Amino acid sequence: HTIGFYHEHARRDREKFIRINSDNILDDMQSNFQEAVYSTTETLYDLGSDMHYGPKYFSGNGENTIDAIDPDLAFLMGRRDGLSFLDTKAANIAYNCAGWSNFN
Repeated sequence: HTIGFYHEHARRDREKFIRINSDNILDDMQSNFQEAVYSTTETLYDLGSDMHYGPKYFSGNGENTIDAIDPDLAFLMGRRDGLSFLDTKAANIAYNCAGWSNFN
């Protein structure tokens, strides 16, 4: 949120990549899973984004709140090891940063 990003799983094109399981989400956390009208699609959808919830985030029953359409990529969701490549690209686009970054 600090660099101005919204949740990746709230993007308008999310249904191509994830399925939201609303019945499994805690009632007071439902708003965190709503599709955002302000979301951007200037980069590819990023399951590995620092702004993407993991499969069981805010689960009220221990079941998945989010499923990846491609189950082989589900392991990417909810990782918190820094900005992904596409997070960095989105920041560069948002803040009009030209050139390249020494991304480690």
